[in-house]
Amino acid sequence: MANPTLAAFLETTFQTAADVENQRLRHLLDEKVQRQSKLNQELEEARISAQATLSAILAKANGQKAAMDKLHASLAENKEALESSRAVSMQSEFNSKLAAIENKLSMLDNAKQYVKVLLVAADLERQSIQSVETTPANAIGPYQQLCRFTSSVKARVADSPVTEMQFARLQSHLDRLSSNVYQRLEYVLSKNFKATLEQLSWPTPIKPPFGPQLKEKLTGFEDAFRCLLLLRRPSDVDAPIDAQDIKLLPITVMLEALNLRFRFHFETSKPTNRVDKPEWYLSHTKTTISSHLHLLLGVIQPIVEDTLGKEVSAKDCFIRELSENVARKLRATIPHIVNKPHWMSHTVHEVLSFDQALRDDFAYYPRKERTMADVVIGNDAWFNSWYNVERKFAQSRYDEIILDSHAFEPYEPENNYESSSPALANDSVKPTVSATRLIHLFENITDSYKLVQDFGKKVQFFLGIQLNLLNQYSGRITSGLDAFEALSLGRSVPVPGALPESVTGVISSGDLGGSIASLRRLSRWWASARTIYDTLREIADDDIFLDLQYQARGSPDITCQVANRLKATEPALAFLNPANLTDNKATLFAPIQDLFIRLVKRTEGLMVKIIMKEWAFDSRLYARRWQMDKDGDDENEEISPELYQPLQNLRISCNLLSSNMPASDFVNIYRTISNEIEDWHMRNIIAPNRLTQEDLRRLATDLERGLWEIGRSWIVKPENYMRK
Repeated sequence: MANPTLAAFLETTFQTAADVENQRLRHLLDEKVQRQSKLNQELEEARISAQATLSAILAKANGQKAAMDKLHASLAENKEALESSRAVSMQSEFNSKLAAIENKLSMLDNAKQYVKVLLVAADLERQSIQSVETTPANAIGPYQQLCRFTSSVKARVADSPVTEMQFARLQSHLDRLSSNVYQRLEYVLSKNFKATLEQLSWPTPIKPPFGPQLKEKLTGFEDAFRCLLLLRRPSDVDAPIDAQDIKLLPITVMLEALNLRFRFHFETSKPTNRVDKPEWYLSHTKTTISSHLHLLLGVIQPIVEDTLGKEVSAKDCFIRELSENVARKLRATIPHIVNKPHWMSHTVHEVLSFDQALRDDFAYYPRKERTMADVVIGNDAWFNSWYNVERKFAQSRYDEIILDSHAFEPYEPENNYESSSPALANDSVKPTVSATRLIHLFENITDSYKLVQDFGKKVQFFLGIQLNLLNQYSGRITSGLDAFEALSLGRSVPVPGALPESVTGVISSGDLGGSIASLRRLSRWWASARTIYDTLREIADDDIFLDLQYQARGSPDITCQVANRLKATEPALAFLNPANLTDNKATLFAPIQDLFIRLVKRTEGLMVKIIMKEWAFDSRLYARRWQMDKDGDDENEEISPELYQPLQNLRISCNLLSSNMPASDFVNIYRTISNEIEDWHMRNIIAPNRLTQEDLRRLATDLERGLWEIGRSWIVKPENYMRK
């Protein structure tokens, strides 16, 4: 339906067609257009402003919504925390009440267990104490149960969450209870066992055969021994048995009388108590062991095997506990004799022999630290005192040997025993007095320490004493050879106007002493060095040195440590080289053997020089003859007369050498002499002269009927050594 206002307006304004184009209409239309534009602009601004306002309101609303969400979440958390706190408070109160109840129950249970433990322990104590008075064999079982019960209670207390302090008094009570029961059982069982010993008249030795009355007594002895053997200290009831260290209570009781006898004789003012006679109490100890060996092996050992096992030896326990008397006596004696060399040496030797006798006679093999020798040798101060005593004694004996005026004279054995000694094992070598006595001294030193168990101490004796003496002896021979070579073979300077023979320095058989005396002296030095070399080569295979060599290779650190310590304290031992001692390809004697074999070779070389020097001197006329005109006596088949003297002296010299050394060694020297004589012929006869056929026949005659004929006294074909 049309708007009436608009229609009225149109009728009023546009009554005719001309009114449509009038000015008023155009003005009115412009106003309307402008107003409409303004309204449109205001509308657009209002729309933009409204959109901005709506955006701001929406953003603010979103922020307020997020804040409200946080508030709601916080409110929910607070409500949850409040409810949880209320529940925890109630639970904590409930838990505390439960804990109190549980603690009371635990205390009640602990008290119950406490009382139960006391009742069980008291019952076991009562059974054991009551049984020991009537049936001793039945008392051991409850006692062992009490000890095991005490150990189990301690283990449970230690593993439980309850503090151990709460049961400290209970544990102390159980320990005291076990100890009291043990003491009571020990007293009663020991008394019963001593009664059986009195019936057997102990410590009188008991030897088979056993008579009827003795067998009845032995039956009671065995029962009492078995009961006392089962009794062990509370801490040892279930402990593993160490056969090398266990002490058997019945054997300890048996030894009370023997220990008292030992103290009476050797630790009081009795005449048998002498510090210079260790063999008395050592022999007494061995005799005691031997006297009771039948009882130990025949009666006691079966009981021990049945009770403790076969690994426990009653004999070893008896010897080990009895030897404590010897150890105590040694500890009291050594401080008084440590400054008395002879007593100290004698005591140590006797103790070492005692340990060896226990091993050989009674098959007693204790640990090294349980031997009687270790009581003395295990103390470094006492060992060093003994070592110095032996070293000084050996040095004094060596000085006596080497300063003897007959030191390098041939040794003549006084009896068959000496003739069978190692020094004379090689019949072809004639040893000297000094070499033989040095070998005896070497063997005595070996006997002194061969029973020592400690490797470091054995190698100290070997290096510090034995090798030292051998090195001194080689040095003595070396100095003799040096002096001999300087005086006898030195080249002198000719003096104008003097005779040539007076300045040549030649030792001939006609001079004072002559070459024979020189060769005799050299042969004795040679025999001395060769004897020592051969002896060392033989004894290197002895068990003691093979064992020492094996230990040296297995413990090179100990060997080097001992060698370096000896070198630092004794300048005379500077020759020691630890590397040679631990060489896997050489023996312990290899370095010192090299010294003596070099001396042998050097002496042989000097012998050849002496003989050749005399040959050159005696053959001067023979050499000149080949330079002079021949006298026409070439048909003579005899040797040249100028050759008699050199051949005679050569024969004397070679006879001396062949009679003083083995044939093989003499052959080597003769081969060298033949080569030297051959070279002499080349230099003095063949090379400087133009020899004719007659001269060559004469030379052949001199060689075949002279030199080689003499050589056949010792060599089958001496011409083979002169092939030039």
